[in-house]
Amino acid sequence: GEGTGGLPAEHCCSISVRDSAALLDATSAPDYGGPYVAPFKARPYLQEVDAPHRRLRIGLLRTPLTGIDVHPDCLAALESAALLCRGLGHEVTDEAPTVSDMPAVGQAFARLFVVSAALHLRSLEQQVGRQAGEHDIEPLTRAVVGLAGQVSATDYVLAQRTLQRMAREIAAFHEHYDLILSPTMACPPSAIGELAFREGESIEAFFARSGPFAAFTSVYNATGQPAMSVPLHWTAGGTPIGVQFAARLGDEGTLFRLAAELERARPWASRLPPLRG
Repeated sequence: GEGTGGLPAEHCCSISVRDSAALLDATSAPDYGGPYVAPFKARPYLQEVDAPHRRLRIGLLRTPLTGIDVHPDCLAALESAALLCRGLGHEVTDEAPTVSDMPAVGQAFARLFVVSAALHLRSLEQQVGRQAGEHDIEPLTRAVVGLAGQVSATDYVLAQRTLQRMAREIAAFHEHYDLILSPTMACPPSAIGELAFREGESIEAFFARSGPFAAFTSVYNATGQPAMSVPLHWTAGGTPIGVQFAARLGDEGTLFRLAAELERARPWASRLPPLRG
């Protein structure tokens, strides 16, 4: 992190946002010659934290595009964040993007996911000069990689096209809205180990069980849009509940400016949830 250094007192509440900005500044760089090129940032993200901001148009996404139910605590976090944004002068409306064929998107995402896992494992095997043994990778990774052989080359290309179509549909929404506000997850955080892959469990059962934790975030894995989770809400028991803001492709600057504004209005860096045995 950058640390407060000589920052004026009014900036100290946004130190966690500053650390995120400094980290992304330090690790982001153009990938010249790469198959995809991210838009270039207008200035360092650290400068965005203190930059003047404008009134934003924010659409509310209450239900995941997958259609699963959302826990009341996560919906309460969404309403609280929407109220805070309105109080800061932003326009927040009940409008959300739509995707024409979510079942096809889900299948496409799964196919690309398992093939990508297999490719990463193959790359690592080539680096070390041997195949991965039974104790080299986790059971979940082994199960996921085992599905990759069921995906044909045609399936893979069609999956790419399906996710690209979804990205265009969501991009069309951003012609009128700067940000999409949603819960970060469809359920509260889990206990340590709760999501572990269970012995004898099918990969389909695991994905169904873990789905609520990625219901809102996985969309942006596919579209490439920048998104941030901010802990603006806490349950009565002291558990932090995040909300997610997603921006247009390449518009990280808007996210950093809003994050700094939100943290000044409702600081969270010094808050810690209670430890439970």
